[in-house]
Amino acid sequence: MSSETISENKLASIASLKISNDVDLVRSYLRDIGRVPLLSHEQEITLGRQVQEYMQVERAELEIIELTGDKPSIDELSKNNEIILLYPIPEIGTNLQKRKFENMVRVFNYRYSDFLKQNREVIKFFDSINNTRVHKIYSYKAFCNEESLPLCSTHDKDNFFFYDGYHPSLTGAKMINDLIIKKINYLDK
Repeated sequence: MSSETISENKLASIASLKISNDVDLVRSYLRDIGRVPLLSHEQEITLGRQVQEYMQVERAELEIIELTGDKPSIDELSKNNEIILLYPIPEIGTNLQKRKFENMVRVFNYRYSDFLKQNREVIKFFDSINNTRVHKIYSYKAFCNEESLPLCSTHDKDNFFFYDGYHPSLTGAKMINDLIIKKINYLDK
């Protein structure tokens, strides 16, 4: 067998492995979205209302910028609006999906203290906002709870909470969304 044939065989093997991994990623994605229930009629209405309210806040911000030439403060924006402030979403810095396909999956958690260190300035700024019309959602609480501290979860026995080191998976996004819906339901009472 010539060295050219060996190289072609290696390239073919690498290409088929790449296609196999891509197919596995698609299969994993489709399996994940199948686990997330569709929105109920009430949830669609609630989310539609939220989008309209967000657009109203954006219009108010643009009006203030147009009148004053400056970006409005939180107090100016919240004068006629309720604002939901979402704290940073954790970034774990490692691609769990890739590890899964490399058969390197093991229990992988990240330290809550690392999350706080990475987001210290943003958290400090958000914590300094004291306004009764600004409602805070601590997104990290979806992954870091009293039972898991000082570590935060990246997956459970069935699902990864992150697609890569920086973005939540559908399961992770649903966990964050549940916190948002809970806050909205509380505000709607």
